[in-house]
Amino acid sequence: MAALATYGARPGGVSYTGRGPWRRPAEGGLRDWRVMLDWLIIGGGIHGTHLSRVLTADVGVDAAKVRVLDPHAEPLQRWRECTRNCGMEFLRSPLEDHIADDPLSLFMYRRDHGTHTTTHLARNRGRAALTVFNDHADGVIRRCRLRDLRVQGRATGLTRVARGIGVDTDAGRIEARRVLLAMGLTEQLRYPDWVAGLHAGCAQHVGAPGFDIAAVGAWDRCVVIGGAMTAAQTAVALARTGRGEVTLLSRGNLRRHDYDTDAEWLRPTGPARLADEPDFDRRRVVVESGRHPGSVTSDVEAAVELAVGLGRLRHTFGDVVDAKALSDGSVRLEFAVGEPITTDRLLIATGFDSRRPGGEWVDTAVEELGLPTAACGYPIVDARLEWGSGVYVCGPLAELELGPAALNIAGARLAGRRLATMGPT
Repeated sequence: MAALATYGARPGGVSYTGRGPWRRPAEGGLRDWRVMLDWLIIGGGIHGTHLSRVLTADVGVDAAKVRVLDPHAEPLQRWRECTRNCGMEFLRSPLEDHIADDPLSLFMYRRDHGTHTTTHLARNRGRAALTVFNDHADGVIRRCRLRDLRVQGRATGLTRVARGIGVDTDAGRIEARRVLLAMGLTEQLRYPDWVAGLHAGCAQHVGAPGFDIAAVGAWDRCVVIGGAMTAAQTAVALARTGRGEVTLLSRGNLRRHDYDTDAEWLRPTGPARLADEPDFDRRRVVVESGRHPGSVTSDVEAAVELAVGLGRLRHTFGDVVDAKALSDGSVRLEFAVGEPITTDRLLIATGFDSRRPGGEWVDTAVEELGLPTAACGYPIVDARLEWGSGVYVCGPLAELELGPAALNIAGARLAGRRLATMGPT
């Protein structure tokens, strides 16, 4: 029996469900209607949500022919979970980076809603508070009716069909003339190697689906593993609760960079550096050299230093070589040099794996559809971000074309400019 799939309301405001082929209202009731979409976007985070707005509001594609396939019920749901759990207060992106059309939209929203105080400016290079960004995004989603475009489900495969691409999902097959792969890295958790030696439950990854920082149980000594933004922000947020001792354990001193890529890549002209480089191995080198992984902003560095100075947080350096679960449920972390540390609450905040997103079904599509890849496994695409006939990419999948900022909010806007040149047909 086909799985029951619930699709959101159509732009006309009618909600519906269907088995197998999509259904829509017709005189006398519901009738089967197999739709060939113009665009199916796979992934409903920052990139997928922004580009659904670009296609419908800027390019003029009929909203009835655009859908966003995402496993989560709400737009930006995974974004909200990850940013909340690490205690983010301010974005790392400039004010020009958001999901609306006008680059000044977020700046004006902050000004008009009384959120332009010095609190939001001091030491933050004018970046928006997370609450301001989310409120602004909610307004864009509401005005542009982007919830109406969503289909809840997961992609499981791509095949060629007449006039387009068939996308197999856990909610049935969806066919579209064009498919845009907008998956991010957030389901590819990165763990230190030594975690594999612990049994389930000994360590929690703060980026894991379902993790809730507010639900972290009591502790005497909590250790947060990592040395970048997520780890530093998580440690500070937990230290502020005063519920127990908190230690930030990193390999070395925090490295300060206000943006996680060189500023030139945040500008629309940035990707021009890659356009003149035909060798994709060298492109990969350029992309990696333009990034600052494992770094923190100046304000987060200052927050860590303040918490340490107030005695609320310990910042310890060391490279864990082994971890052992003890009979009382705690974990002993051992180092090549120095005394071990014992913790009764171990949180992993080492980010996400940089391998090509999508997993096995994308691997199969690459082989069966003949999609070209560089030696690193990432897509080789054209200037319109087309990977193969009818298959387009954005986010990290587009980084060999858009540069190191491709996976950021700036990258979503860069991709939007490329797609906007295509027109509605």
